[in-house]
Amino acid sequence: MDEKVQITEPRCASQKSLLKNWPLMSSIIVYCVFQLHDMAYSEIFSLWAVSPRKNGGLSFSSADVGEVLAVSSIHILVLCV
Repeated sequence: MDEKVQITEPRCASQKSLLKNWPLMSSIIVYCVFQLHDMAYSEIFSLWAVSPRKNGGLSFSSADVGEVLAVSSIHILVLCV
């Protein structure tokens, strides 16, 4: 009874390509898009709000910008919970 037993070694995790893992890659892409939107809102809105009206801004003070961002974050907190 000379049966040949073929032993296959399991593939190492390092050999498996992470770029072909679609659930992982789609999660990373969605996270990147949301973070880009969040950073753009936080940074660009603040700069636009404190810019003078002659440059197309809103001429808000720093305190006004802080109040707007606080109200919007409370709104997001209420919607997400």
